[in-house]
Amino acid sequence: MKLRLKRNLLVLNILLSFVLASYSNAEASSNQYFEALGGAMNVGCSMNFSLKGCDKNGREVFSSKGKLQIFGECYKAVAGDEMEITCNGTTKSIIRQDTKEIIISGNDRNSRDLLENPLQIIKNTDNQYIVSIEKGNCVKLQSKDKHSLYPQIKVWFKSGANASCKWIPVKFELIGKDNSVYTIEITQFTSPVKFDKAVFNVDAGKRAGYETVDLR
Repeated sequence: MKLRLKRNLLVLNILLSFVLASYSNAEASSNQYFEALGGAMNVGCSMNFSLKGCDKNGREVFSSKGKLQIFGECYKAVAGDEMEITCNGTTKSIIRQDTKEIIISGNDRNSRDLLENPLQIIKNTDNQYIVSIEKGNCVKLQSKDKHSLYPQIKVWFKSGANASCKWIPVKFELIGKDNSVYTIEITQFTSPVKFDKAVFNVDAGKRAGYETVDLR
């Protein structure tokens, strides 16, 4: 898999890990920001985002744009024109534009592979991170694991426009253990959103010229 494609897949999973983990822990969470985001996912939300990665010297090494749509445990994430990940809660499909492939697999929430299960990054925030609130509506997560891929993660929020989401994310910053920096900026956030079920299901038969690889 091309390096750029791997990066896009990794960043999509990082973004998914935040929003899905906040949904999973919404009821038990004492954090008003993630609790609000979890509530928005219950009624459907859509976000456009831009992302960039910089090395330890601050040099930009890649950038891309994408869109994330979520309703409950269903989601569709697109990065640029190269990668699409769709999950209907039980089945996940990865559509690769470069190889014209549709890779279908079960949605294994117990997998410890980050690319297989994005929830692994912060599946249990309380056990894996020290959470603190900083100025500017910023949530800081400091990893307790010295081997973590991202020892420090920050998420900035702003006040939402309606009761379905009192706080909405505007920026994610991930500091890698090699001091690289991934920045994800949410350029548009909408909630509530009514989705047709077809949005989260991939009909391989309608993708002319694509080969389907079923791993279930």
